[in-house]
Amino acid sequence: MWHKTAREVRSPAEAILQNRVVDKKKPIGPPPSTSKGEIAESLARAALSAVPVVGGPAAELLSLVVDPALHRRYHHWLEYLAAAVDDLHEHRVDVRTLEGNEPLITIVLNATAAAARTHEEEKLEALRNAITNAALGLEPDEHMQIMFVKFVDEFTALHLRILAVFRDPAAWFESHGIQRPSYYMGGRGQVLEDGVPELRNRKDIYMQAASELGARGLLAAALSGMVSEQGMWQSITTPLGNRFLEFIGKPK
Repeated sequence: MWHKTAREVRSPAEAILQNRVVDKKKPIGPPPSTSKGEIAESLARAALSAVPVVGGPAAELLSLVVDPALHRRYHHWLEYLAAAVDDLHEHRVDVRTLEGNEPLITIVLNATAAAARTHEEEKLEALRNAITNAALGLEPDEHMQIMFVKFVDEFTALHLRILAVFRDPAAWFESHGIQRPSYYMGGRGQVLEDGVPELRNRKDIYMQAASELGARGLLAAALSGMVSEQGMWQSITTPLGNRFLEFIGKPK
């Protein structure tokens, strides 16, 4: 899809930019065909066109290192965008009716830019769901939609997992086939380590992530300190945190 021309365009992003500069009158957006693959590609191309063109050694670095990765991520993201189109079809939404939905277009472009900056599948899935839920009107506040997409961009998959655990710790254990331990009392970090085994003995990592979630107003309590067993299993996500998880969760 992306090929070097006689002008030696160095990267996919540069090729897109060059095409846009040469033919400014060419409309940008979904082509006449409404197949999910072509719609997804059109959306991704529009977002990647924002990547700046550079020259010299920096261009060589982009060509040899970044460009192949961007190419892979571009095509991988197309699969997620196509899946989002499928989601909308399942909810009986005709994507052609979304053409003038400017807030949704903003979400798609922001999500696509964020997708180019991550290799984590959990974040890609969250971005796909955000697009679908925005189109379905799950979160009516367009400012909140943009904020939530930016959260996904800034956070790691670990942040998202921690938030999901503490929305309903007992449900997390059950859905992941983990036997629920019996506690007399302890710290919430113990619940996290038992529910997400890869975090055992990594307190420095998850405490920092939890602190960042709290700073964004998504967690209502810290993981440090001793609480009763009831307190250990209590949800500590805020209303904002719950709205965020709903927005990036699988469409219902």
